[in-house]
Amino acid sequence: MWRRASGIAILVIALKLADRQPAPVTPNTKVIYVGPGCGHVAYTLGFVGGLLDDEKLRQAIQAHGAVFGGASSGAFAAAYAMASLNGVRDMSWWYQNGMRPGYQEIKRTGSTLCMGRMLDLMSRDYYRICRAALGIGDASGLPWLRWLPISATDVGTLRPRFLTSFASEDEFADSIVASSYVPGLMGLQPWHVINGSRVFDGYAGLWTTTFPDSYLFLSFLPTLPITTLGRNYILAYTLDSTNESLATKAWPWGDPAWADGAFQRGRADATAQQLRLRATILAFLDQAT
Repeated sequence: MWRRASGIAILVIALKLADRQPAPVTPNTKVIYVGPGCGHVAYTLGFVGGLLDDEKLRQAIQAHGAVFGGASSGAFAAAYAMASLNGVRDMSWWYQNGMRPGYQEIKRTGSTLCMGRMLDLMSRDYYRICRAALGIGDASGLPWLRWLPISATDVGTLRPRFLTSFASEDEFADSIVASSYVPGLMGLQPWHVINGSRVFDGYAGLWTTTFPDSYLFLSFLPTLPITTLGRNYILAYTLDSTNESLATKAWPWGDPAWADGAFQRGRADATAQQLRLRATILAFLDQAT
């Protein structure tokens, strides 16, 4: 009986994994897709900051009209990267003023349950800061949010739910928080509702996502099979200079000093591999799809 039940369960899982959904594409636009990191997001922001510190690479990304996208904490990294590319602050500023307060609040409250609330505040601050920097009115959305592919996971099917365009502060905040929200860890709410669908953190949905050739996946934790990342990827976790365990890196510690060190390490690791990373990303940008 148990063997039969186990066999059926394995078959159901296999069928779900085989039923893959392609990530969305728009003509002639390459996407640098930032993978999940949870507490490792400080390192992720530092690493992406190191990429954007490379002026040649930065100019190439802009010249090709490429965008960043992401899932889970990678969605926030993507949003900050797009602001930086468009001249609104840099990744160090966004880390200090956008992401670091979350680590401080976990320390203050002694619980990760504050994270859902903090993510909402962070996303709304981001929207208002960018809008003010660009000098645009309340009725105007941020130009780079017309195409910013991020993903959450559908509660019922565990398939990805991609969100690509955000016309208002509420739409952006609700979507990016849903992409990062882990029920029971970040709050007591069981899910978020986006466009009528119940969704949560985007990681699980990546298992049944097919990434087309117009995507380059930046993987910061070894938590997805390489076969799910598509043709183009960078295993950033292999460049991480720390000896910390996966659990240590991924947990959202209420330790701002630890997060500061992770951010600086990410930036240093990307800078140390600048020529290699630049060559890989430039080849991707020049690649016909």
